[in-house]
Amino acid sequence: MLKIKELRRAKNQSQTELSEVIGVSLRTIQNYESGSVDVPINKLKKIAQHYDVTIPYLFGGKKEEIKEVQEIKEFDSLNIDKKLNKIYDLLEFLKDSGKETKNKIEANRDLISQTSRSMFEQSMNFQEVLDELEEKKKRLKG
Repeated sequence: MLKIKELRRAKNQSQTELSEVIGVSLRTIQNYESGSVDVPINKLKKIAQHYDVTIPYLFGGKKEEIKEVQEIKEFDSLNIDKKLNKIYDLLEFLKDSGKETKNKIEANRDLISQTSRSMFEQSMNFQEVLDELEEKKKRLKG
């Protein structure tokens, strides 16, 4: 069932008020909320816009989607210089994160090398055991 009733109540809005906003009758809103009729896509869009949520949220999507939509709307409302600055800040953050990861790898290079070598040796020992078992199996059959 759609979250129309939940959103409407959270905004202290009556069914009549919502019906006027999206241009349908009170009975239609009642039917939408009860799930007895399907909501046309154009009405879903109006409801989602009115409550500032996504259409997937109306169908049970996560609350985080509202935040993502708000962030996109805020970003869209910025002028081009502010958008470029936000993008630049994000790129700097990603660049710094990459440096931090590289530094961690460098600091642990010996440990990584030892672990890799140990894993290789264990796999060689395992292969030797398998080869030995295969030889014994051949001898028993022959």
